Amino acid sequence: MVNHGISPDVVTFSASIDSLCKQQLNYEVEKLVGFMVERGVKPNVITYNALMHGYVLEDRLDEAADLLERIALKGHMPDVRCYSMLINGYCKNGRTSEALHLAEKMMKQGLKPDDIIFRILFKESSNCENPDEVKKIISEMRDGK
Repeated sequence: MVNHGISPDVVTFSASIDSLCKQQLNYEVEKLVGFMVERGVKPNVITYNALMHGYVLEDRLDEAADLLERIALKGHMPDVRCYSMLINGYCKNGRTSEALHLAEKMMKQGLKPDDIIFRILFKESSNCENPDEVKKIISEMRDGK
């Protein structure tokens, strides 16, 4: 593309990053993100969601949590999808308290949980050591607190 005088935009970069993340090609993802920034193309929420998905797929949850913080620092508002991916990753890795903390944080930022988050937490309530805490958060989410 670039060799033919066509400059990729954020949509092109985001689609490529998403594809590479799904294939778990981390080195290529890092190179492409670097190239994107070098070209002056700013990532958007779609780009960040693709990166989040890649981190969660590989159980790189601490890096995913760092990404969530960086998104906000860059002036973007993480969306419900972004939160749901990390909440799901936490639950799948037995990190229930972190999942619940993140769900509370999401609600405090004014985002309403979607059906996916409810399903993740319902499933977690039957698998975790403290189901009452999970049920409490689900109830608060349902009530919009």
